[in-house]
Amino acid sequence: MRPKIYNRFVCSSFMLPEHVESLDEYHTGEQQKEAEYVPEVDEQELEIWGYLIRQSLNKGHKITITCLTNSGRDTLTGVVWDARNSILYVRDEITGKKKTVALDKIFSVEEG
Repeated sequence: MRPKIYNRFVCSSFMLPEHVESLDEYHTGEQQKEAEYVPEVDEQELEIWGYLIRQSLNKGHKITITCLTNSGRDTLTGVVWDARNSILYVRDEITGKKKTVALDKIFSVEEG
């Protein structure tokens, strides 16, 4: 008796094995694209982000940045110490290390 295959749609038992494999590859590719997708941001939200980044840069306020990194989405809390050429330089609150964040990879910027 053949073992049951879970996490597949019901009719996959009637599909050819190579079609099932190609369908799996398609779904993993779609999941990867979804994980790497950075949504477009409207002008008002960009203004708010700019204000928060300037406050952090000029007055030392802590901000939390959610951005896309090599390992997926990452949250960074700290103070911006420099901003040049569409890159933010942030001193991480937890480790104290300086990290770089590309502006086009940011999902959200929040206070504290």
